[in-house]
Amino acid sequence: EGFMDGLKREVDKTFNPRTRGAKIAGRAPGEERPTEVSPEKLAQWEANNGGDADAQYRPDFDLAAFTERLEEQMRAEEAAKTAVELAEEKVAADLAARLAEVHDGHGSVAAELGRVKVLEEVAKTNNSESPGESWGGDWAKSERQTELERAYYGEDYVGEGPMSGRELALLCHAKYGKYHDMAVKHVRMGEGMKRWVSLNLYVGHLGQRSYPATEDVYLQQLDAIAYMITSWGQADYTRAFFREPPIARRGLPSKPRVDTCVTLQFNRSPTWDDELGDEFFTY
Repeated sequence: EGFMDGLKREVDKTFNPRTRGAKIAGRAPGEERPTEVSPEKLAQWEANNGGDADAQYRPDFDLAAFTERLEEQMRAEEAAKTAVELAEEKVAADLAARLAEVHDGHGSVAAELGRVKVLEEVAKTNNSESPGESWGGDWAKSERQTELERAYYGEDYVGEGPMSGRELALLCHAKYGKYHDMAVKHVRMGEGMKRWVSLNLYVGHLGQRSYPATEDVYLQQLDAIAYMITSWGQADYTRAFFREPPIARRGLPSKPRVDTCVTLQFNRSPTWDDELGDEFFTY
């Protein structure tokens, strides 16, 4: 299954009038997941646990090893970004050196003008692009997003860049100690009314027997969610939420419960605009 298929599935899940309220153990009532572990596999796990059908966790899931794997991958991604930035700096330095030679009289006027133009373009690119404005090679903030961010955070606001599924997973684990199931939900009561868009965290979590998605499937799901969050310019808003200690607010629990999910409402963000979701939601 490709990324776009996973993204479409997550968007389709954002609104379902039949499943209001919290999902039980990470699944809405009657919701089927094609990635669920087979009954045969569950029976095998039960046998491995001495016949205990109430065993809560999958015996094949290692929380510490999975977390270490994600952290290592994040470090590798950061190192790759640093290498690219160093390469770009080297190119800019080489161009500056060649321009200095021109100024010393070792080149024609035409060459000087041409190199000045190149350096000006490089400078424009370096000044205009933030770390998150070239995500995946083709992602860029809209003018509207940039306007909202600078109006709230200030003209010098750059941000931490785009969010990945791995980062979202690690943020969740750092706050709650578990990799909780997540989904983007939206509600619009009627035409012309504001759209309520939120990130919901459910009690189901990776490694739980009643939430038997594999690690890779979980990360694919979070990649799609992180893509939507980044596309709406809400990556830093989401990071701020996960970096706060778990506290109860607005009648919601501090941590996901069986009967109630934890909700981060994007429409409460100072940089949210209803038009940001129109690309994803048609109702």
